Amino acid sequence: MNALTEGDLNGDGLMDLVMLGENSLHFIAQQADHTLADPERIPYSGKIKAVQILDINRDSRRDLHSS
Repeated sequence: MNALTEGDLNGDGLMDLVMLGENSLHFIAQQADHTLADPERIPYSGKIKAVQILDINRDSRRDLHSS
């Protein structure tokens, strides 16, 4: 993995993880019992060096930003 970030990405009030791999992102949701769900692989093309979870458009919902 090349990068790791955490934040509430799915809006459930729990901290989730996003890991940056070579050709994919891996989203890992925290479940209600505070265990981690199985990773969801999200393939991408191009070059991504960093990921962040933040509210880009000020709608009070977290967004995933990559650069």
